[in-house]
Amino acid sequence: MNRIAYLLCELKARDFAARLMIAEEILNRGCPVVVGQRWSIVFNAPYAPRGAYLFPTSNAIQAASMEGVKSAGHVIAAADEEALALSGDAVLLNVAPATLDRAVFFTHSTAQHEVLQKRYPKADFRLTGSARVDLLLREAAEPVRETGYILFNTNFPMTNGLWGDRAASAEPLRQAGLTDIEERFAFEEARKAGLIPVIENALKSLSVPIVIRPHPAESPAMWHELAKDYPQARVIVGEQPGPWIAGASIVVHADCTTGLEAALMGRPVLNISTHGWGHKFLMRTVNPTVTSAAAGWDALRAFLAGAPLPAPIQATVTTLPPGGARQTAVTMLALLDAAGAKPLGGQFRWEKVTRPDVLKHKFSASRSEVEQQMKGLCAAIHEIDDSTFLLLPKT
Repeated sequence: MNRIAYLLCELKARDFAARLMIAEEILNRGCPVVVGQRWSIVFNAPYAPRGAYLFPTSNAIQAASMEGVKSAGHVIAAADEEALALSGDAVLLNVAPATLDRAVFFTHSTAQHEVLQKRYPKADFRLTGSARVDLLLREAAEPVRETGYILFNTNFPMTNGLWGDRAASAEPLRQAGLTDIEERFAFEEARKAGLIPVIENALKSLSVPIVIRPHPAESPAMWHELAKDYPQARVIVGEQPGPWIAGASIVVHADCTTGLEAALMGRPVLNISTHGWGHKFLMRTVNPTVTSAAAGWDALRAFLAGAPLPAPIQATVTTLPPGGARQTAVTMLALLDAAGAKPLGGQFRWEKVTRPDVLKHKFSASRSEVEQQMKGLCAAIHEIDDSTFLLLPKT
């Protein structure tokens, strides 16, 4: 076993910057890191030095990948980044029990930890918090590049997804072991019915700048078509949500995780939640929420005219502790120490992987992006594959 950490990413806007914050903490403790697209890192499990893998999600697809990684002799940790905004027993939705047999599970909150521990008392759970919370708090304190726009965050990855038609969009959900696919489609259709009329009204009626930011697994073509005749509008694809949330006059969404992120950053936010599934999310609690497109449009116009937004049930987010990047790093290194890991040495082997365009759209990153965030922390950054990097600590 070698003292090296592998941080897997699947969606750039969700995973990459937060994983780099964890990488900083690990590097500061003298341990090398591989960070980047999960497909290359999983493929290389038999060849790469044995270390500790951190998976970003915990569904059945990840469980199958974990089996190969564990067979290659690595230690496995997993989180469920998809569950950050889920509430109550909904945190169980995306967790395949097989992942708990193969991985130590890192929980992002006391609430998630308690629900999972009660359901799976024999599994190994470690309360680490989430680096995404640290990232948002940092971005909220940084100067914004521009201000004064309405930010619409959309979240329609199944009905406007990269995979194409409905059947193709449902296939990854089946592979992930989900049994409520039709309910998920109905929830997404309801979100579209709640949000799209508000976007259309804003484009037609308002002169203020409008930014539309699709979910990273959405096809942006529909949004480019919708916005093309409106000079005050633009569509932002593939960028981190935090800086755009920080500069917005108001964030408008329909049961999207960016609503939780906006609340954590202290930004004005409006949630349009028209379907019963919305109760599964923290946004119903911590965001001002309306239950129809008409009410959403009225609330947005009133806010722009100087009126307050509807009061949320809970004024602040209290369930997600800070310090997740540091605690995640410390816990990963503890797993390596417990496995008797030795300092990395000898030949470092890595095989390159060819990915289809749909996976490149989900996650692609450049060396310059790594350098920008790491800010000279590393002595060396090696791009070992497409969007995959070996980071070595200073000696």
